[in-house]
Amino acid sequence: MDPEVTSITCLIAQARTGDQDARQYACGQLYRKFRDRAVRQVRARLSGGSVGTAGEEDIADSALWKLLSALRDGQLSDLMSRFDFWGLLAANIHRKIADHHRRDKAVKRGGGRIVSLDLAAVAAPAQGPGVELEGGEEVDRLLALLDDDTQRTIAVLFAEGYTQREIAGKVGIAEPSVSRKLNRIRTIWKKDLDQAQENDRR
Repeated sequence: MDPEVTSITCLIAQARTGDQDARQYACGQLYRKFRDRAVRQVRARLSGGSVGTAGEEDIADSALWKLLSALRDGQLSDLMSRFDFWGLLAANIHRKIADHHRRDKAVKRGGGRIVSLDLAAVAAPAQGPGVELEGGEEVDRLLALLDDDTQRTIAVLFAEGYTQREIAGKVGIAEPSVSRKLNRIRTIWKKDLDQAQENDRR
């Protein structure tokens, strides 16, 4: 058997069943082994799109880390081989590219701005489906309330459906930091919503 195939199969098993350090190591190794192939797959599927090299790499990284996170968290007990891994990764890439096209169309409709942001999903997710804000100016106003660009980036990514772990990877900070910043965002936006409701009652 090809030693590379054996190595990847062992890494998959280690990422799924090892201790915390072993899982982290195995996921890092799998990332390095599959990352270039994932980027090439994204590039081939976009075939001349305007997303650019950085955008292609972001899509590939997001799809790959989503799969690795699920593997590390024990959600993929049936995943055994490199072929299973690549099949799931290709499916993740397909979904991420579809999401990219939907967001790209939304931005174009808004003249280059985000035109839809589910504020309630960020401000108070426990309340379930909330009011979706339409209009670039209102979204710009809400984002301007936040403390810094990192908070603004996190708010947009979270509203677009990225998990806290995915956001941490894209922004380059620890997952607990993402959680703390989301709590801060919720506090700021809830205060703004409460003030608006109070003004409406006057």
